[in-house]
Amino acid sequence: MIKSIIFDLYGVLVDTKTIHANAFMLAVKHTHGVTIEEDFHSKYLCGLSTEKKIEKLIQMGIIVND
Repeated sequence: MIKSIIFDLYGVLVDTKTIHANAFMLAVKHTHGVTIEEDFHSKYLCGLSTEKKIEKLIQMGIIVND
C-alpha cells in the first residue's frame, strides 16, 4: 500500500532544470525543425514557462506560429 507520494517541483531533491531545458529544445527541434542552443536557452528562456518560451520564440521570429 502506498502511504505517501513526494513531489519535487522546485529541484530540491532532483535538479530538473537541465532535464526540462533539454526536453524543451528537443521538442522545438522535432516540431519546428529549429535547433535551440543551450547558451541561448540559458540567456533568453531559462525560468520561463513553456508557454512563455514559445511566445518569446515566436516574437523573436525563431519559430513560426502555424
